[in-house]
Amino acid sequence: MLGSNDWKFWTTDEAFVQQYLSLASELISIVDGDKSRLIVMSPPPLQPDKLLEGVEIAVPASSLEVELEARHKRNEVLPGLFEQIKKELKLSGMSFVDAFFMLGGSDSIMPEYFCMKID
Repeated sequence: MLGSNDWKFWTTDEAFVQQYLSLASELISIVDGDKSRLIVMSPPPLQPDKLLEGVEIAVPASSLEVELEARHKRNEVLPGLFEQIKKELKLSGMSFVDAFFMLGGSDSIMPEYFCMKID
């Protein structure tokens, strides 16, 4: 999941993919080119709106805009970019973990996997 939290600094989606591929290449070179030792994981969905029904959020408008942008990038943009990264790196089997899909993706969120309140 390295790099997936840097969405505020992306210039373009293509730049994110190229930078991620560059990072992956560096990591692969560290293990003498053994690509099987690299595991790429897509990030899980980010606080789906369904889970926030009935929850009051008191945040400044600018923070809310940032949060909505982050959700859009994480839930709508990143899944496609990670599929592209998977194809470019020719990853298969255990080398690619699709946490986004395993936790329900953007359509069928599994609320039992998300912590909404910590006491």
